[in-house]
Amino acid sequence: MGGDHRIRTGPARRLPHFCLGASPARMFLHSAYEALFSRCPSLFLAVSEDDIPWELDLFFTKPAMLPVAWDPAAH
Repeated sequence: MGGDHRIRTGPARRLPHFCLGASPARMFLHSAYEALFSRCPSLFLAVSEDDIPWELDLFFTKPAMLPVAWDPAAH
């Protein structure tokens, strides 16, 4: 049981945490995506997954943009 067990304070503190809103957010997104893809079944990524630019900041990791397209003839 080695390691540094000192209590850290201030900006250098990096304690494990969990966002209480994570579970409701996942449920909301699941419902939103389900509705989107049921209404627009021909929606697809307009670029390769590897070409999606990402924004990395202190609080969030998210796509900078998500280019999509759809086939209007599929409706």
